[in-house]
Amino acid sequence: MKNTKIKAPISLLLAICDRGQGDLVESYLNNHHLDAGLIMMGKGTATTDIADIFGFGMSDRDVILCLVPKADETKILDDVTDILGIERDEYGLTMLLDLNSASSSILELCKVKI
Repeated sequence: MKNTKIKAPISLLLAICDRGQGDLVESYLNNHHLDAGLIMMGKGTATTDIADIFGFGMSDRDVILCLVPKADETKILDDVTDILGIERDEYGLTMLLDLNSASSSILELCKVKI
């Protein structure tokens, strides 16, 4: 895996989608040299009311986390939301979380150069 260079400040992209859709997001992120991320397999623990709001039901999910440059965060969020079809006909959740700081050890582990 090649090292990724992301200029500070950074945000954390969080996406929750149907199992298997994480690969689509991973391809997009890799094609945009944003390979400082992680895909995890999620299993629902939310209350039924909350799960119903996001259309999660009882199925398993992919949870994608990726560090993204703040300057590009809106475009990346829009693209990922579009790839997952969340605003059309699919259920899921995408959001950005501001990171005020990150230790150099964490960034090094994620292969992010700042």
